[in-house]
Amino acid sequence: MNPRYSSRQLALAKVLAVLLIGLVWGPFLAKTPDKRGTMILGAIVLVGLVAVFYESVARLLALAIGRFAPPKPEEPEAFQPTGSLAVPVTVGDTAALFGWFLAAQFVVWVAAGVVAAVRAQELGDVAVQLEMVNVVPVALPISMATSGVVLLLALGRWRERLGPVTFDWVVAASRGSSRNLLLGAGVGVTLGVAIVLVGHVLEAKPTGTPNLLIQAMAKPGVGRWSFAVTAAALAPPLEEVLFRGALLGGLREAWGVPRAAVVTGLIFWLLHAPEWIHYWPAALGIGLLTAVLTMLRLKSASLGPPIAAHCAYNLVLVGILLAT
Repeated sequence: MNPRYSSRQLALAKVLAVLLIGLVWGPFLAKTPDKRGTMILGAIVLVGLVAVFYESVARLLALAIGRFAPPKPEEPEAFQPTGSLAVPVTVGDTAALFGWFLAAQFVVWVAAGVVAAVRAQELGDVAVQLEMVNVVPVALPISMATSGVVLLLALGRWRERLGPVTFDWVVAASRGSSRNLLLGAGVGVTLGVAIVLVGHVLEAKPTGTPNLLIQAMAKPGVGRWSFAVTAAALAPPLEEVLFRGALLGGLREAWGVPRAAVVTGLIFWLLHAPEWIHYWPAALGIGLLTAVLTMLRLKSASLGPPIAAHCAYNLVLVGILLAT
């Protein structure tokens, strides 16, 4: 039987996730130290309200998404998993893989903070922040590459335990047809252009103080190009392998398609909060992108189309960034 979690346990996990996001990003929104408590509380309330709205929409989309899930293929006898689990991948396996991915990024960013502090020495908080802006262009691609290596190593262990056929089905480890790749790229470009037009027509303006990533990518030169390369080349394939591959595939084994789609989509959207917290069209765009990527992955039973869509969406935004 598939492991199930009570509604109370799921609600507690969601509350803890919202609190964690608020505690992490709230201090970055405060202009002065004495405002940190207020901004943390405000960030928790804002993220909580947005998460409730997004989950409501995602549940409706999940009803349609569930129809796209292909049947699980029979595992040839020679490739039977060696474990004794009732399901190939448990929630614990999936959570551990996600934890290792985040831990790899955390270590890199802690190291970046130490480097910035040493370079700033005793010049104060402002100097440390300025040095962090200078360090971000180096830390950003390194953190993504490091977490990517950790992800691939963890997935290698999954493949050894599950066997090639089951692994490929769980993670959707295939390129997909050329038609679906073109469909994904076209959808990504269309969505990217649409979000840019919405922001332009409605004259949406960023609010609040830009975080370190936004400050770094706003500077001409290395910071901007580092963000462009990471967003266009590194992030899409790694994030799709993680979210639409390992997390969605692993949680689907335990919870079924609708719940797995909602949870992985919500996590993906919340982890991109630094990119949309000050600009509502970005929040809308990433939310819609999440739903599109999930449907492409399930409909094609492969990661190629969602990677193509993710790359195309990011390339539209990167192109506008470099042009301006």
